[in-house]
Amino acid sequence: KALVEYAIQLVFEYLPEAFSNGTNSYAREQMHVASCMAGMAFNLTNLGLNHGMAHAIGGRFHVPHGRINAILLPHIVAYNGDYQNKDLYAAKKYTRLANIVKATTSVNPRIGVAALIRQIKHLQSTLKMPLTLTDCGFNRSEIMESGDAIAKAALADACTAANPRIPTADDIKNILNQIA
Repeated sequence: KALVEYAIQLVFEYLPEAFSNGTNSYAREQMHVASCMAGMAFNLTNLGLNHGMAHAIGGRFHVPHGRINAILLPHIVAYNGDYQNKDLYAAKKYTRLANIVKATTSVNPRIGVAALIRQIKHLQSTLKMPLTLTDCGFNRSEIMESGDAIAKAALADACTAANPRIPTADDIKNILNQIA
């Protein structure tokens, strides 16, 4: 848990600077530290739906793994942190992360999840990242036609099994629709 939290803190703090000023060796070093910590963290645990869907989508459309993970992230946070979901486990974890990245000081899960999503979207904007698969040059109808195959592959992916909320094929297709 500490590895993940510190890695996330470093990413939100230093990635914008490393992106905008590639000669800033300290910011780049901190991103290297964040990358190593994240790698150690997910070596000790599993990753969840974000990576399960990224494997399925990336394998089908040949989108770089980091890019599709970034595109999916705010949508997966919204799905897992859904306040209507009776189990607030993920929402509470996301609220803690929102506090770590200084998106909020609230302990309210609804506020925390929304703040974390806003902070992720702000980072995406700062980094001038594509937000959808169509932004990456793919045809929306082709993406949606692949929905069943992507859902099947994502549900079969070992990473998905570790997700805090058990997704259905319809859940995955709904998220795919949001990022198409």
